[in-house]
Amino acid sequence: MKINMDKKFFIFTPIILFIALISSNVFAKDESRDNLYRNDEYQFRIKFPVGWEIKDGNGKSIIKKAVDTKSSSSVIISAKRIPGNLDIKDFSQKELNELLKDSIEEIKSKYSDAKIIEQGVRYLDNRKAIYLKYSFSYKTLDKAVSLVTVQYTTLYKGKYYSIGGGAPASLFQTQENIINKSGSSRSRVGHFISL
Repeated sequence: MKINMDKKFFIFTPIILFIALISSNVFAKDESRDNLYRNDEYQFRIKFPVGWEIKDGNGKSIIKKAVDTKSSSSVIISAKRIPGNLDIKDFSQKELNELLKDSIEEIKSKYSDAKIIEQGVRYLDNRKAIYLKYSFSYKTLDKAVSLVTVQYTTLYKGKYYSIGGGAPASLFQTQENIINKSGSSRSRVGHFISL
């Protein structure tokens, strides 16, 4: 059975935007010291790593991002309303596996050197989420950077959410735990829970 094209569209488009924004944030600078972010419109909250600079998103459906300029690491939150009332709980395991496969193909078509390190279905605030960890190279003007990225993507009551982060490959191992904590139990989707 083929996955409904509406379901595919809402997963693939944001994955490519997410990759581009993670890549561009390697060179980011600036702002706030508060590490807890709440969003009433999309009903989620996230606790960003302490000491990271929190900024407004700079792309389509990018809500917030946090940047550690010392390590060139970043965490990015995407959210948007989607037609209907799509929810990841409505996807069969077969459909989730197909979405993972198609997501990987999309990443590899964008970055020829992309390597999938881990993939699967994990949980974000006790909800299923598609999980990918991958490496790729990104070039901009006079700089080339090898990055490693993790991304959790889920749908909840007609809203798309993506939480992920990345760092230069040479620093990712030291940053991975910090980045993953933002996508773990500290993140709350669909409701607010006090820490």
